[in-house]
Amino acid sequence: MNNDQWVEVDTSKDRIKEIFGNKEKHTPFAPVYSIPFWNNQILIEQEAKYLTKTILEKEESIIKLNPHLMYDGGTGLGPDSLTAKFPAYNILKWDDYDENYAVRKLKIELHYAIAELCNHVGANVMDIKPWAQCWANVMRKGQKINPHQHSGDGWSFLSGNLSLQVNNTSTVYQDPYTMNSAALENEVGTLTLFPEYVVHWTTEHQSDVERVTLGIDILTEESLYNAPDRKRNPDHFFRLY
Repeated sequence: MNNDQWVEVDTSKDRIKEIFGNKEKHTPFAPVYSIPFWNNQILIEQEAKYLTKTILEKEESIIKLNPHLMYDGGTGLGPDSLTAKFPAYNILKWDDYDENYAVRKLKIELHYAIAELCNHVGANVMDIKPWAQCWANVMRKGQKINPHQHSGDGWSFLSGNLSLQVNNTSTVYQDPYTMNSAALENEVGTLTLFPEYVVHWTTEHQSDVERVTLGIDILTEESLYNAPDRKRNPDHFFRLY
């Protein structure tokens, strides 16, 4: 679907929406599927501003201390971006810097959002035992995040993003079957969770003020310790159960 054909998603009070799906099977090969998203505001503006300030203060030092980390996850933000340094830090472990309790609140809200999504698909969050890593994406005027996905293998679980400082931008998600796209407008303090395999990208950032968001990877405990191809460091993740 071309950019001018994006569908604006209804972001009403319902936290879980099946944005993409098909329930009609008229041939033996037609896919029947539903892809649930969780979308809701979890931080107030003051908390988002505090996290933004902390991230921008730490951005330069994190980048300078980790020149060896160059993979930006397919975002196109480049090897010198804060995004490319995601294996070096986990914002969920920044409690010591969190005078406004925003990080602690984020961890609690993440747990309940994951639990709600698991319940929606008939799973129990305490059986799954989720762990998460969280990093920051800082974009300047003229930048955008390219289409990418966080995982598409048999261990895929959830990804997420949290808007902290945004100005007239959207994150766009793609239906893996029809290739149609749906755009969610970025709103301060709003968390979106979605399956890891969903390809997503952003519109171009046009403001002179930095666009700051959080990226989140959420894994099951079994995946963290047993997935042979993931090569994840358990010490880098934060337990959410």
